[in-house]
Order: sequence, then structure tokens, then C-alpha cells
Amino acid sequence: MTSFEEYKNLGNTHYQANEYDLACTYYEKALAVDSTNAVGHSNLAMALIKLGKHCDALAQCELGLQCKPSDKIEQKLLWRMSTAREELFKQSECGTNSKTNPGTNPGTNPGTNPGTNPGTNPGTNPGGHKTVDNNTVEIPIVEVDSLPLKYQ
Repeated sequence: MTSFEEYKNLGNTHYQANEYDLACTYYEKALAVDSTNAVGHSNLAMALIKLGKHCDALAQCELGLQCKPSDKIEQKLLWRMSTAREELFKQSECGTNSKTNPGTNPGTNPGTNPGTNPGTNPGTNPGGHKTVDNNTVEIPIVEVDSLPLKYQ
């Protein structure tokens, strides 16, 4: 049987070759072996973002945060969650959702966005961070590998 690491490494190889569909396939296979590995959810989320599947990426971030990841992986998941939400917001401003599938989020109710509680007061998300509103999650500032250029 192929291990989580072997599938993850195959996913990473395809991701680095800009073959995001194939990367997703291998990350999903890795998660089929170990669904509690936050790295798998994080990697899958990034590949989904590259494919423009932002709702699905949000769902993977939520699942990854539920796995109680290390601080470094938690920060990556939160950054990827923020990136996916930002892209969804941009699309909603333009009235386009052509690259997202809001009704097919794994681990969520159809037609809902993970991490939101419509009609409820702000609280905390599964990662334990304060939810300010449906589009904003407060996260602690910690050291990260690198910041995207637009934040430097």
C-alpha cells in the first residue's frame, strides 16, 4: 500500500510542474490514507486555490485546522483560508463565480461557506481563533516562511 508521504510527494511533484489537477488527485489519495494529516489538507487547499476552486479550498482549510496542526501549518492554513476568502469576495464584487463550486464543499453543508455561521454572533472557528464577521478571522502574528509580495 502506498503511504501518505509517497502520495504527498507525488502531489508536490505535480504541483511544482503546475499540474494542479494531478496534484489534487495525489493529495486526495494521501488524505484517503491519513485524513488527520493537516499538511495534506493544506497542500490540497493550495492546489485548489491555484485551480480557482476557492470554496473547496476553504473547506480543506477548515478540515486541516480541525486536525490540530503545528503552528507553522496552522499559519499556512489560515493564510490560505484568507486567500480563498479574498478571491471569493473579489468574485462576488464582480458577480462572477465561474471557477467555484459552492455546493460541493467536502465536510460542509451544500451551499454554505465553511467557517461562517449565518445569523449568529461572531465566535470562534474550528481553529479556535476569533471570528470577527463572516469574512474575517483574527489570527495571531507569528513568524512565517515568507509573505506574499503584496504584503511586503
